[in-house]
Amino acid sequence: MEEPNPLFNNREIAFSIWILIVLVVSFAQKEVRSSFGLVVRAFFQKAVLLITMSFAANVFILCWLISKWGVWQEDQLPATVLWTVFSMFPLIMAAINAEEQDDHFRQLFWNSLKVTGIFEFIVVAHPFSLSVEIILVPFAACLAMMLVIAKLDEQHAPARKLIERMLIVIGVLIVWYSIKKIWNDPAKFFTGRTARNFVLPIFLTIGSIPFLYLWYCYSHIEKARIGIDQKVFQSDELKRYARRRFFLIFPLRPWLLHRAVARFQSMPAESRADVSRIVEEIYQYEREVDDPPVIEPSRGWSPYLARKFLADEGLQAIGSGSNFDEEWWASSSTVDLDNSVIPNTITLYLEGNEGAAKSLKLKGRFLDKFRTDKGIEKFAHISAKLASAAIKDDASDDMLDYICNEIKALRKGREVILSTKMSWEVKRFYNNNGFFLIFVIEK
Repeated sequence: MEEPNPLFNNREIAFSIWILIVLVVSFAQKEVRSSFGLVVRAFFQKAVLLITMSFAANVFILCWLISKWGVWQEDQLPATVLWTVFSMFPLIMAAINAEEQDDHFRQLFWNSLKVTGIFEFIVVAHPFSLSVEIILVPFAACLAMMLVIAKLDEQHAPARKLIERMLIVIGVLIVWYSIKKIWNDPAKFFTGRTARNFVLPIFLTIGSIPFLYLWYCYSHIEKARIGIDQKVFQSDELKRYARRRFFLIFPLRPWLLHRAVARFQSMPAESRADVSRIVEEIYQYEREVDDPPVIEPSRGWSPYLARKFLADEGLQAIGSGSNFDEEWWASSSTVDLDNSVIPNTITLYLEGNEGAAKSLKLKGRFLDKFRTDKGIEKFAHISAKLASAAIKDDASDDMLDYICNEIKALRKGREVILSTKMSWEVKRFYNNNGFFLIFVIEK
């Protein structure tokens, strides 16, 4: 049983056996059987079928193309099916939910080419005997699930460290066994079939990026359609015109489509001329993103630069606007500060006008029951980082340390540097079960 099966190796067989056992035990329960029927009906909905069938067609076309070059052959059909089944929905859902600041598709490309892929391939090249794999697979899976649970609460830190060490030991044993088998019989490993199996998931992932991007764009078009239709005070004719203009001009640039729809809603647009002005504003915005105008420090910060002050923390603000005094604002996605059961969170807000951002605000949300020192410390660290980016040369290390320590102590404070005012405070919830931690930098 130690020799690799021509279709599936021992680890894949052991995994399949346990999946079958779980399914049999689960289907013995009436509630599971009735729920499964709902899942099946949901799967056969038109939208889900369209996604799955189009993804399968994309994989088929990719395999057909590389088969012309001899890179894909019939003996790789099981590996191709497994990759499709286990990668399809994670890849599609991650693509559809990607944010502009995530740089998701570029990261997906480079992650496919990382050296860790070689390491992972070596690890799975030589599994243990089937009897060992049948024991190892559920044991490792249980440890992994226990690790996820242990990370939810800082009180489980000792248990988390123990589980991590156990997983490291298992990983080292698997690596040692696989490398030993390769070392003893290198000719069996370094073959054309091995090379093709290594390249296959890389090629399928990279080849699927255009397909995933199209679904990403389509999902934003649907969101934009809903956003435009929700405005009740604009005529149906104007909404149809806005949809036609926006969808024809920005179909493959959803970040611009998002801004156009937000502007259409907040302006508020009342005529076709307003829609055309929105399109011109978006084009102007794109030009200025590449070459931001210089802003006098006393006026504020360039909106194009300020929105990226905390981009590496996942806090890149997306802009909107209003007709009222040319007001401009932007906000980032909400980011978790810790791994609590209900995570404490942070969001970045910018306010000002189209020419300059005049206020930068971080707002943290903390529940008393799930509050952690780690969350507070991370909020303080991000606040100091924002201050450093906003006032640059005027931000001394001592001052940043002072701000950081004051925020961690949950004290209210205020600091003025030239024309820049920084303030921080704690605001309790109305129901008194938590608080907002707020840090503001303004001109």
